Amino acid sequence: MLAFRHYDANALVEGKPMRDHLRFAVSYWHAFRGTGADPFGPGTMIRPWESGSDSLDMALRRVDVAFEFLEKLGADFYCFHDRDVAPEGANLGESHKNLDAVADHLLHQERVRVLGQVGLHQRLADPFDRVGHRLGRVQAELDAADVGLVDRRGHLDRHRRAELALRGRAFLRVGDHTGTRQRQPGLGGRHPRHLRPALGRTRRIRLVRAERRRRLAAEVSEAYPAQRRSPPVLVFDIETIPDCAGLRKLHALPDDLADAEVAEYAFQKQRAKNGSDFLPLHLQRVIVISCALRTASDFRVFSLAEPEVSEGQIIQRFFDGIAKYTPQLVSWNGGGFDLPVLHYRGLLHHVGAPRYWQMADEMKWDNYISRYHFRHTDLMDVLALYQPRANAPLDELAKLMDLPGKQGMAGDAVWPAWCAGRLADIRDYCETDVANTYLVWLRFQLMRGQLTAAEHDDELDFLRAHLEAQQAAHWREFVAAWRGR
Repeated sequence: MLAFRHYDANALVEGKPMRDHLRFAVSYWHAFRGTGADPFGPGTMIRPWESGSDSLDMALRRVDVAFEFLEKLGADFYCFHDRDVAPEGANLGESHKNLDAVADHLLHQERVRVLGQVGLHQRLADPFDRVGHRLGRVQAELDAADVGLVDRRGHLDRHRRAELALRGRAFLRVGDHTGTRQRQPGLGGRHPRHLRPALGRTRRIRLVRAERRRRLAAEVSEAYPAQRRSPPVLVFDIETIPDCAGLRKLHALPDDLADAEVAEYAFQKQRAKNGSDFLPLHLQRVIVISCALRTASDFRVFSLAEPEVSEGQIIQRFFDGIAKYTPQLVSWNGGGFDLPVLHYRGLLHHVGAPRYWQMADEMKWDNYISRYHFRHTDLMDVLALYQPRANAPLDELAKLMDLPGKQGMAGDAVWPAWCAGRLADIRDYCETDVANTYLVWLRFQLMRGQLTAAEHDDELDFLRAHLEAQQAAHWREFVAAWRGR
């Protein structure tokens, strides 16, 4: 029940209607399943549509009732747990089958009852983007307390399929509706005497549920190792040169002045300013982005580079990859250099990156933007505990760790190599940099306890075998340097 001092769904408040500020949702459990029972007595709610069974037919009939209620109430949202809408089967597969059947019926009801009446803004959801629709969106939220209830991979795939189909605003939470950490009432640390029998039964139920979670979590872990259940890892590095066209524009330099002379002019001004010829980030033109992508079954290193594609296309395709995979981003000084450069240059080229910039919903507390979130891990920054004076160079740290380190050139040699037409050498250098960064990342994961020693060694063996199979000269040099350490 809701009561308002004032509420007008269409009234604009700071440019948004009140319905978008106050997004009320009907709770499926409380409205259609719960009986009102509590420790003081049995349930008193009369639900004439209930047959008393927990069958799939009853679950489908309950969906019809729920949508009739939502339609009459004019509610834009509803929320449910997986077991609220579909009965638990005798095994995991049967539970998934029941949930699929109910999800199909939810879709059917939305099409015949709701779709034409709520002014639905139709769009096809990206399966990696959980920003949803009107009446019927499914957002899977798995947390540590709930992971044992389902086969994680199968469940997420199921609800990503549902996101493509369901047109609405239903929010799904995986697990039982009571939770596992709910505190029981008490007085002064002790429960009232008349509540103790009921609370004793509650404790036993919770123990049974905990054991069920433990058992199913063990099955999931055995069937789908952590490496496969983790998000893809995308290690990246960029190479840049002076933005000569931009420098001409800013300093009114002649169009026929050679790029080398334009760059030298900028270097001299910068040296006079602070003693370094390192140009400001917005004046760095991106010529290469190299990436190492580790998925559940594959590892590959690739580059987005000129002259095959323009700077704008390089940056756009990089952010498109983030939208596609929502990966774990890893870099070395990416927060201090690479990403700010991509931000500035992306603005110049009208690049779109909504997934990368998302900081709401499931990305609120773990997004790519916050320095202290791990969705983007700048290894140099994290290992230095965010203290610039403690930063270490990647090349030296890698060699101290018996890893290959930089091959072929260093960062200050990129501009001379570009002027000499050695773009292939720049690309190769950038690719070996991301390989070094990935190897440091693996050691970091071992340090944090995210990989066991055996898993770390297995991943090194996998990576070495993959690189040994490559024919390119820079990979042969990289593997030879690795073997020698």
